[in-house]
Amino acid sequence: MDDFAAVADKYMKIICDYTVQKYVDEIDSSFDECPHKTDFEDPDMAFKQVTLWFLCERKNSSGKTLLEELAKKFIDDPRVVSQLLQMTDITNDTFVVDEPPDYNGIMRITSQSTSKTFAVEVAGKGHNMFPTGRVFVGLIHPWREDGTYRTTGIIRLKRTAEEIFQAYGVITSDMTDKLLDQMHAEMQKNAESIGMNPRSRTRTLLKKIPAQWIDGMCHSLHVPKKRNKKEKIEAIASVLTTEDDLRDIMSGLDKSDVDVLRLVLEKNCHVSHASLCRMVGNDDTTWSWTGEPHSAVGRLRRRGLLIVGEMKKSSGTRRTVMIPADVVVPLKSCIGI
Repeated sequence: MDDFAAVADKYMKIICDYTVQKYVDEIDSSFDECPHKTDFEDPDMAFKQVTLWFLCERKNSSGKTLLEELAKKFIDDPRVVSQLLQMTDITNDTFVVDEPPDYNGIMRITSQSTSKTFAVEVAGKGHNMFPTGRVFVGLIHPWREDGTYRTTGIIRLKRTAEEIFQAYGVITSDMTDKLLDQMHAEMQKNAESIGMNPRSRTRTLLKKIPAQWIDGMCHSLHVPKKRNKKEKIEAIASVLTTEDDLRDIMSGLDKSDVDVLRLVLEKNCHVSHASLCRMVGNDDTTWSWTGEPHSAVGRLRRRGLLIVGEMKKSSGTRRTVMIPADVVVPLKSCIGI
């Protein structure tokens, strides 16, 4: 159903415009009925909030929402209708951000009233408005097949303790640490934005990776110390593409690591980073690359068996995990595929 999300968004814009044109008087007279906050200084924000409620939540005499009726009127494909009608399943609550939006705009939040946790896609821009610890009041609804929700309507942000300190000119050590963390996160994001395609080979990919990550691979693969990055890349590529050497590496992996490799191989050797992490667990790779990763994805990246970068798809560029093309054949032989 995820393939229909973009199509559903386009139809939602059409339906919203139609609703405003045809029902503007009814929407204006429904402000008192709307259960959500409407006393915004900007009247356009208030109107948008009420319109969304009027369309997606308000039930008519037949027990249906206006969105249900209009979606079936305007859209022939039942799969798109099903995707769109998820917007009628609204959760209105106060949430706290557990993990800020990742590269794909998906954050982890917890409901303060029920303690239920959600993976939520931030609609539109403003991903930087949701740091860890941010409390906000807003609406979310199911959106993706994997259970991911999405924000909708007007989000009301509450200031973090750090922002309150900043407003009074107070600088804390936490702010300094956070600034350093933000710098590292930005550097890691850039390092994981390298261009690649299904035919990309080990040497080509490693040339684009930071030197300290190459050093980390050398350490994990027990590659003898070399003088410069070029020699290190040659040594790593030789180990990963030689079946006997690769078999030695595989013997030191956990079963869960091998299962992840098998999964990626089954996915034509490349898969969305977000999808892989949802299937097998988070990727705990950090900019510093210090210490042995706890996650399977992290351990495999440390050994050069998985590379993260950006790959062009029909729907646009996506953050992707891939097995280098020249590693695939020896790897399949080692695994027994």
